[in-house]
Amino acid sequence: MFYFKQFSRAIIYSVKISLLFIVFWGVHLPNINPAAAQNINLEFFSNNSLVKVDSIIRIDKGIEVRLYEYQTDQSRNLPPESQLLNVGLEKASKKNYEDAIINYTKALQFNPYFSKAYVSRAYARSQLEQVEKAFQDYQKAVDIDPNLVEPYIGLGNLYFEQGNNQKALENFTIATDINNNYYDAYFSRGSVYLELEKYEEAVQDFSEAISLNPKYIDAYVKRGYARGTLKDYEGVVKDSTKAIQLDPKKKDYDAWNNRGLALFYLGKSKKALEDLNRSLKINPYYSHAHYNRGLVLRSLGQYTEAIASYDQALLYKPDDYEAWNNRGNALDDLGKYEEAVASYDRGLQYKSDDYDAWYNRGNALDDLGKYEEAVA
Repeated sequence: MFYFKQFSRAIIYSVKISLLFIVFWGVHLPNINPAAAQNINLEFFSNNSLVKVDSIIRIDKGIEVRLYEYQTDQSRNLPPESQLLNVGLEKASKKNYEDAIINYTKALQFNPYFSKAYVSRAYARSQLEQVEKAFQDYQKAVDIDPNLVEPYIGLGNLYFEQGNNQKALENFTIATDINNNYYDAYFSRGSVYLELEKYEEAVQDFSEAISLNPKYIDAYVKRGYARGTLKDYEGVVKDSTKAIQLDPKKKDYDAWNNRGLALFYLGKSKKALEDLNRSLKINPYYSHAHYNRGLVLRSLGQYTEAIASYDQALLYKPDDYEAWNNRGNALDDLGKYEEAVASYDRGLQYKSDDYDAWYNRGNALDDLGKYEEAVA
């Protein structure tokens, strides 16, 4: 019997809409460093959980696409289990997973060794948060057909969701061993390496996925992110640009955000602002693009506009202590020291050991002539 902590997909998809992931690169940049010049408190992967959420969703998307390859030509004289599988996949394509499961189950009644029906039912169950049953179905598919790749990807993603990164890596690696041309397997494993902060390994796997599928938008986006952590900002720009070019609807706001932030670190603030504005036009609720836009606006000396951008970031993510800190810095730039102190205080409520915020707060108190409080 398998027991899993519940990892709500409703939460995952709501996070996808409003947050997705943070891209706070740039601690101690060599050469040009707009972040350091602003005294910005940044950390690599300040909210790595959001990066993981995005990865899980993208892996899920890849599994779903592969499932539709199971559909058989309807014009043929199909056995009943294949007909039922086709019906189930059609239901699943419309997000009607309950009815899809009913059809997959009927298919298995006709053929208990129909591995693709188990995989399809496992995926549908995972979308309904039936994690244990999904796990069992994927495992059953593996037992029936050990050379079928999709159940290993499904198992790996379930383990990834549950925080068992080692088991996730094992399953994704088995998938690459079975079929070394299966680009989704490399993307999936690269996503786990990203979570483990093994960025060079992540770049390698994303690169392999791209070599197998040069139009793999997700892999370009994720490789760009990994390159950012390695301070390869030119590489970020290149990968993000490629993702944008490949996206027919230009709707991957992560790519616009990533490129904008990389351009900022390369000292190209005006171009960075254009990209971040584009990201927010696609998704106005993307708190981290608002945050990054605040960084850029402050670097351009537009302090009031920067504060407004931080306010928008905090509207969607009120516990973002870095946004409170950098908002305080912009207020300090305007000579609004009391408001700056209040902003630092709000951030310290969420992270009491944010030493940059304490330092900035002390400077603001010093500017107010409150010397004893400044050194306290």
